[in-house]
Amino acid sequence: MVINVIVSCFLIIIIAFVLYETVNYTIYSRFESDLTSNAKSIVSIMENTTIPSNSKVIYFNQVNLPGYLILILNSSGQIIEESGKISVTSNFLDKLSNVAQKYHSAYFFKEHINKDNLLMLSIPIYENKVLDGFVVIGNSTNIIDNSLSVLSVYLIFGSIIFVFLIFIVNYYFVEKVIESIDEITSQIISITGFKLNQRLMSTGFDQEIVALAEEFNKLFDRLEDTFQRESAFINDVAHEIKTPLAIINGEGEMALSKGDEKRDYVKAIKSIVIETKRIEKVLNDVLSLARTKYLNKGIENVQFDLYPVIFDIAGDVNVLSNAKNISFKFSPRGKNFYVFGNRDSIRKAISNVAINAVKYTKTGSINLYLYKKSSKIYIIVEDTGIGIKKDDLYKIFNRFYRSKNSNKFKGAGLGLAISKSIIESFGGNISVDSTVGKGSKFTITFTESKKT
Repeated sequence: MVINVIVSCFLIIIIAFVLYETVNYTIYSRFESDLTSNAKSIVSIMENTTIPSNSKVIYFNQVNLPGYLILILNSSGQIIEESGKISVTSNFLDKLSNVAQKYHSAYFFKEHINKDNLLMLSIPIYENKVLDGFVVIGNSTNIIDNSLSVLSVYLIFGSIIFVFLIFIVNYYFVEKVIESIDEITSQIISITGFKLNQRLMSTGFDQEIVALAEEFNKLFDRLEDTFQRESAFINDVAHEIKTPLAIINGEGEMALSKGDEKRDYVKAIKSIVIETKRIEKVLNDVLSLARTKYLNKGIENVQFDLYPVIFDIAGDVNVLSNAKNISFKFSPRGKNFYVFGNRDSIRKAISNVAINAVKYTKTGSINLYLYKKSSKIYIIVEDTGIGIKKDDLYKIFNRFYRSKNSNKFKGAGLGLAISKSIIESFGGNISVDSTVGKGSKFTITFTESKKT
């Protein structure tokens, strides 16, 4: 705001200066033009007349120029005729002599005579290309000088008034803005972690403050959504861990209270081991999901060929598919599938999707495709598994979400959430098409990284 005021004041001063100089230049240019025109008129009368060196010749009866001072000089710069009686000084005579000696073309100069400021013009007179004398013509610039002085005063005072008004207006708006910001600040302070549903009220504020308040409200929307997600995440983790812990506790108490035989203890210990592994998997998945937010920090990202990674995953899927008597086919098309990212993380993301295909497919086939198109690398996993309901498609990438028809399969509902988070962290995308009872098709895309 202060900078705007300084710039505005500077511009006003420049405008005032330019205006004054423009008026000054315009008036004096017109004045000089009039002097030149009148001087040429006198020269045209005298151009064929020789000026005697020791006598005065009257030319002024042919020239009607009231108010003008006209001098006729010989070639030595001596006055031989004048339009009226003037008080000349030795300095003025010296100047006329100097003009006559140095300037043999039109020459403007200023002089002060009889309390008048004069702008004068000297024009040489030639006869047969020989210098015969000079016509010196001048007129008072008092009116012009006085007018310009008045104009400068008006401009100075006008500039001061404008600058003062700018300060007043800016002060008013600054005060208004500060009041609005103070009000917005007090509202922001009142919004705590327990009141994230509150929003800033911007009614009655200027448009700029309203826009600022709207941006803050969008920020609070994101914060509230994040807090809700984190709260739900913690609740989900607690729920997933609570069940196996309850089983472990129950088995232990039962073994202690009723376990008279070795087999009772073995059964309890096996159950505890299974549930402990379940907790371990949930915690590992949770940590893995948390790390995906920081994949680009502290982890080595490099350019690598995706083909060996997919080929390795295809080997794992093939083993698992054979164990369930499911047909599997890996169909790569092309070569040099270079992407930029962390090899292990991307392998984990794609592997989750491929292993899920085996997990949720009882009979039929699984197909894994790899190809390039328009600078995009496509990895497609197709299966003939249980499929996903249409209403569940947009939820399957949420943490801990499991569709109803998948409840009989083991899992915590974190695999696809982890895959999506990893893939998107490296600029990729994952989508799904599915029909219940017919199977699912997961499409993963990455932007191709040109080989260096």
